[in-house]
Amino acid sequence: LDCFRATAPATADAIARDFVASLLPALPDVAVNAVEVYRLERATADTHFSAEDMVLCRMPSWPLDMAALEELHVQLDDLRAEHEDLLVQFGRTKEALVVLSEQGQSGPAGPAEP
Repeated sequence: LDCFRATAPATADAIARDFVASLLPALPDVAVNAVEVYRLERATADTHFSAEDMVLCRMPSWPLDMAALEELHVQLDDLRAEHEDLLVQFGRTKEALVVLSEQGQSGPAGPAEP
């Protein structure tokens, strides 16, 4: 997944700021201090790693990117909100049907006799 593309040449501080801005522009500058920037090199198939090594695995041929992932999250949030609305509508409809059923069992309501 590509999160963002930094413009080169850039310092680690500039890359960290761009990264934080790509996540949420409203994040305070102090969030930049929480970002660690690494220089990664592609490993060959026979590269050995120790238990302390940090690695990044990437699948560039997969057609999924951060924008698509964010869109999926937006759709999920929208569907959750729609689901909640439908549950409320269902509850109201159920209550109305219960009232109608009770009225039907008690007989038809006609005009009051004098």
